[in-house]
Amino acid sequence: MSNDTPPARRAPYLVILLAVVIAGGAVGALLLFGTGSTPPEDRAESPPASASATSVMAKTVVYCRMDEQYTDARSYVVTVALDFTPVWLDEPYSCEAIRNSAPLTGAEIHALAASGDPGGDPGPLYAMCASINPENVRDTTAGQLPVLKGALALCPGHPLAKAMADAVDRGAKDSELEAEGRLFGDGTHLVGEDIQSGGYAARGDIDRCHWERKDSAGNTVATSAAGDATRAEVTIAPGDHSFTSKGCGIWRPSE
Repeated sequence: MSNDTPPARRAPYLVILLAVVIAGGAVGALLLFGTGSTPPEDRAESPPASASATSVMAKTVVYCRMDEQYTDARSYVVTVALDFTPVWLDEPYSCEAIRNSAPLTGAEIHALAASGDPGGDPGPLYAMCASINPENVRDTTAGQLPVLKGALALCPGHPLAKAMADAVDRGAKDSELEAEGRLFGDGTHLVGEDIQSGGYAARGDIDRCHWERKDSAGNTVATSAAGDATRAEVTIAPGDHSFTSKGCGIWRPSE
């Protein structure tokens, strides 16, 4: 008796074997050719979506006028290197600055902290760093002192760095005098309350300075005639009730 499987019985086995081969071929094709998606090695080489955003370099455009009459204006670009030399060589009269949206650099963070405005806009500091104007530095007001401090931190090599540092020191002293009532501007002030008695002088910012001292009854104790002098002096007595001035600018203790 033969052990061979009859042809009729072999047919189902052939069908099953063929199905396995076809299925295996499909799997092999998937492994060999993939599913149409990006190959792993290509995906690994693709840059992250945020790469372009983080690669933006900090840049500040500085606009300067060369003189008080605006007859000449120029623009400059200052990068993270903080090289203001091209600007300083032109000695601009005054400047403005616009910083791009890149994250703050370490130097900018330090300078803004020195100005008392951490996280603020560094543009005003760049503008102060770019300007070469001794008059602006000398006439720095109390409100400008924070910007001056920040500029010194951002550009310590400024050609007027010493004058800027002196202005900061002078501003600190003026703040103390003002708090003590020994530095004041035009207007009417009560002696012993708003201001203190003593000798005072006003110089520089004077426009036909006129002052008047009064007693508690409202009588004039002493007055000055308006003039074109560049300096004015007055001695306010302890018994004076009020002191009024106009066009005299800032009064400081006489030296």
